[in-house]
Amino acid sequence: MLVLFFNTFQDPVVRQDGYSLLGARLSFETLSRRWYGALFASNLLDELYAQTMIRQDPIIGNLRFWGAPRTYGIQIGVRY
Repeated sequence: MLVLFFNTFQDPVVRQDGYSLLGARLSFETLSRRWYGALFASNLLDELYAQTMIRQDPIIGNLRFWGAPRTYGIQIGVRY
């Protein structure tokens, strides 16, 4: 199993088990290539994961900065 440590000392307090993220993108454009658009999504399985962890003293605890939840959207554009 893959394990990620957030410092060089391989401290078990700031470790995270491996995870996978699933994303998708469906894009299109007109034959003239002037108009384009896309539907996109990331973290489709809504995985909870830390992007970084910082070890603090025992009073404050550890700081965790979480990754983005499931996101999706649409993109539409025109080229001049």
